Amino acid sequence: MFALRPHRLIKPRKYQRGNIVVGVGLPPTSIPAVTGGPGGGWTLIDEWETSAGDLASISAAFNGSPRGTNLWWSPDGTVLTLGSSSDDTVKSFSCSTPFDPETASQISTLGILNPSSLRMNDAGTQCYINIVVGDVWANFPASGHTFSGLASTSDIDKSELGFTGSSDGNALFAPDGSYILWDGGNGSDETVDVQTTGGDFDSPVEIDRQLYPETVTLGIGKSRLYDGQKKWLQGNGAPGIAFCEMDAARDIATISIGVAQSVAGLTFVRPREIWFNPADTREVWALGDQTGIKLARFATNVPTF
Repeated sequence: MFALRPHRLIKPRKYQRGNIVVGVGLPPTSIPAVTGGPGGGWTLIDEWETSAGDLASISAAFNGSPRGTNLWWSPDGTVLTLGSSSDDTVKSFSCSTPFDPETASQISTLGILNPSSLRMNDAGTQCYINIVVGDVWANFPASGHTFSGLASTSDIDKSELGFTGSSDGNALFAPDGSYILWDGGNGSDETVDVQTTGGDFDSPVEIDRQLYPETVTLGIGKSRLYDGQKKWLQGNGAPGIAFCEMDAARDIATISIGVAQSVAGLTFVRPREIWFNPADTREVWALGDQTGIKLARFATNVPTF
């Protein structure tokens, strides 16, 4: 008879450092504070300004005088989508070097009246654009994290939710587009949880409505949701980014807006759009809220083990 060899358990690979065993790191999904915390705070990797002659191909695509209002990267950094309220267009660019906007080449364009914010679902198949300074959220078809159709498939007007303020429109989106947490402003001081199953904006269903707590200060732009759809970042102040959260996903009664934290080295008047990959939060991108396109890339210095 042959002796049976004992089964060997397969264990995660580890590196040995003296008496300390360190597991192989996975991409982090948390974001440390801007001004300090695990990792020691954020650092500015690079910054671009069209007014300084940067991003020549992007500036030319927006007729030389863009006002940046939209920002979205594909997770692999090969597609960058930007919008301009002064040029009334949203455009996607292919980047030959991932996450290098200086290598951008225009691949699609969409005429939008005064686009003021942009999101996509995690699958990159739906593109959500805020139109006419917050009046409408429209859903456009997308493929590979770039819009692929010139007509929206559905939309929601702020009047359908009873919003009347001039700055309504800030919103958070579910990763799959199944709901929107839409903020009012200037007289519509409340957040509405709107069910949009399958990204159908033509048939919105109000789930909950909550007035803002007195301590809430609305920022000019919101990031995507992360950490179980409970947290997000918000451009707020000059220059600053606030960390915001709820006790649980869609629990708008518990919204808490943090104090804006200044970003060292950032010359923006204030960050507007904020993008990061929720599956790998080692970097955060921000778009400035002023004439021209001002774009910045940060290392969050979050530990990866």
